[in-house]
Amino acid sequence: RLSRRLHASAGRLLLLFSRSLSMQRHEQAEKKNPVPVAWTIAGSDSGGGAGIQADLHAFRAMGAHGCSVITALTAQNSVGVDYVEYCSDKMIRASIKALREDLFPGAIKLGMLGTADVVTTVVDELREIFEEAKKKNKKAPVIVCDPVMVATTGAELIEKGTQDVMVRDLFPLCDIVTPNIKEAEKLAGFPIKSAEDVEKAAAVIRGIGKCKNVLIKGGHAKSAYMQDFLLQEDGEVSWLTTPKVDTTHTHGTGCTLSSALAAVFAGGTGETPGHGVERNANPNLASNVVLAKAYVHQGIRAGVGVGKGPGPVGQTYWPQEHESFPWATPTSHEGAEGRYGPFPEVGSPGIQLLPVVPSAEWVAKLGKIITDEKMTSAVHVQIRPKGLDRDQLEKEIKEACEISRNVGIKLWINDHWDLAIKYNAFGLHVGQEDLFKVDGKGCETEVDLQQVHKAGLRLGVSTHNYHELAKGLAIRPSYISLGPIYPTQSKAVKYNPQSLEGVKCWRKLTPPSMPLVAIGGITLDDATDIIKHGAEGIAVIGAVVGAKDVSEALRAWDKKWSK
Repeated sequence: RLSRRLHASAGRLLLLFSRSLSMQRHEQAEKKNPVPVAWTIAGSDSGGGAGIQADLHAFRAMGAHGCSVITALTAQNSVGVDYVEYCSDKMIRASIKALREDLFPGAIKLGMLGTADVVTTVVDELREIFEEAKKKNKKAPVIVCDPVMVATTGAELIEKGTQDVMVRDLFPLCDIVTPNIKEAEKLAGFPIKSAEDVEKAAAVIRGIGKCKNVLIKGGHAKSAYMQDFLLQEDGEVSWLTTPKVDTTHTHGTGCTLSSALAAVFAGGTGETPGHGVERNANPNLASNVVLAKAYVHQGIRAGVGVGKGPGPVGQTYWPQEHESFPWATPTSHEGAEGRYGPFPEVGSPGIQLLPVVPSAEWVAKLGKIITDEKMTSAVHVQIRPKGLDRDQLEKEIKEACEISRNVGIKLWINDHWDLAIKYNAFGLHVGQEDLFKVDGKGCETEVDLQQVHKAGLRLGVSTHNYHELAKGLAIRPSYISLGPIYPTQSKAVKYNPQSLEGVKCWRKLTPPSMPLVAIGGITLDDATDIIKHGAEGIAVIGAVVGAKDVSEALRAWDKKWSK
């Protein structure tokens, strides 16, 4: 007996040692190649179109490893929900405990909770997760809450009294809450009949729930567009708009959006988890929401019928369809009937090499070289004067515009829209800080877009992340620029480099007729790869104005396109 006991004890010790060694190896592997992990705490849809089934599909498509904690089992199909049975408190807690010990999340999507007891259990567990993250110096997971209350089919998915507990205890722990219109009406306590009602409801929900950000999904509204409204913690607002798709196959859109959003927050980039590439170099909440909406719109376009009722939204891939990419505006009207643009096309010859110069003297210098050498790529030049007072600035731009017309080059003015109009420049280039930004006090903008459009100027817009791309596309500019592609020394840049993968993504998400101009840290040796990955143009500063022999530098760049 003693021998058997010693043998059993030794076996247990060996097993514990083996598990410990395995955990150490997993931790080392995580450090070398971190895998984005996202959890879904939600109900199961036996029909496969929504719930944790949709969540896990979306996690995988957006590049995160998905884990699930099932709160409820639903007997449903494409026609309706027949029966709901909630999981026990013990099972929910055990599932979360098992995942915490081995698969700590970067983000958690909360879906159907259904009862006050389940909400309370989840709240308790989330608090413990936050405490663990604090103690062990881990990054706390981002919490995305889809307050599932009513199914697309109209079935009630929440018991009486649950809403109050959810708002009081759960919402304050969430980074973003994503109700649809019907759920927003229940939460806000009044019917939503207009865009103004949507904005008011978002403010009410954030106020009563003490949550940081609110996204009201408007896909169910009767309109030619699908418009979602994002109210952020800092007061900035965005209406995200896509064209409405004529389809009934939208089952699971809410689940899919919130889980796609959680996957991106966890660090997913659309590749096999652990083998990702950098496709989201400058993430923020608004950019992640834009990506999630683009993913869902792709799915709506791809949805097909399966059963007798509405089919599930398609589970596709990392956003890469320009037709599905939303545009972002400060008001609902500007995203729909009152949309800006389109601004005139660049025309022929298009933008290829775009030297950025500091003065009219440089415009004259480059203009002479371009004309004498009969260059075909460097016919566009951008002027960006620095450190001048208003009178000096106006004189410089006036002279530069006159020179550009005399030598036959196309001159773009950086930022100064009124002077670009006054002196009849070819085009205007603006940064994001000069476009509209909206807070609780209304819309503020440094550029009068209507006057620029009326004057017939071409317009180029800088972008650094997906939200900025959505804002740029909203006004339908003449071209979009992306940067920095690589680290740059020309000025202090607060954005991470985009790399070639960023160029490829931007090209797919920008309409084919709209040129993409890459900028930032690009050398002559980089040009071929930049062009191959989709950029029609390359903007350069030091590579031309800093060259020892400017003529030779321009000739070398010109050859990159003449090939």
